[in-house]
Amino acid sequence: MIEITNSKVAGFSPRWAAFRGFTLLFDNPGESFAVKDGLQFVDCDKTSPFYGGLATGLQEIEPDTLVKRYLFCPLPYASYHVTAFDGINESNITAVSQNHRSDWENFLHDLPLSIQEQPLLDAIKASDLITASWPIPFQFAQLELWGASSLVATLKPQDHHANSLLQRLTLARERFAQQFETEFHVRPGEHFAPHVTLGYFANRTLAQQAEAEVDDWNGRFAPFMQDLSIEFQTISLYGFLDMATFFREAND
Repeated sequence: MIEITNSKVAGFSPRWAAFRGFTLLFDNPGESFAVKDGLQFVDCDKTSPFYGGLATGLQEIEPDTLVKRYLFCPLPYASYHVTAFDGINESNITAVSQNHRSDWENFLHDLPLSIQEQPLLDAIKASDLITASWPIPFQFAQLELWGASSLVATLKPQDHHANSLLQRLTLARERFAQQFETEFHVRPGEHFAPHVTLGYFANRTLAQQAEAEVDDWNGRFAPFMQDLSIEFQTISLYGFLDMATFFREAND
């Protein structure tokens, strides 16, 4: 087990490994972007009450303690997002059909600018997931440890109407997943669970040990989220360079 024992050291700032790909994300309400080379880099509005509650709740759990005890690497607040559909990335590129693989390999290599230039993205941008409106308000559900690697805040629809919209979105996502698999031989996970990833554990063994504390963390975290919600309206296609750097084409 690796732990920090020097009382003068509280923790370390994570360096995020290069990991490239594209994804479909819910567009954060009130989101601001850093614009560069015709791209908008995600930079969450720090006045967002919902994301602010997540950040405050994480502080209540004490990130420095999480680092020292479990090698937890919190994601920067500015990168918070909710994924609607996982696309092609460095972990699944070898599964892509041979007739498209070289195009996607070049796309990954040339990110971020290639998100403006890849013709294969045009059909994806025309999908119902992106062209339709999805005004779904979510509330915090609970903290969960996923895959012995990440700590996530799962979300639930705020009311019956939101739940109906989420079911419609889930069906649209399933239709798109089938088309995506037929075209590229890649399919995302079957279970769609809206969530915000708060960070990753650098060590799988320590992450498994941390699972015993999740119930306690939920008890300390929930009070900061009980009156908060976040409502999305649209979904867009984003590229990413690592798990803290997401971007999309700049709006005209």
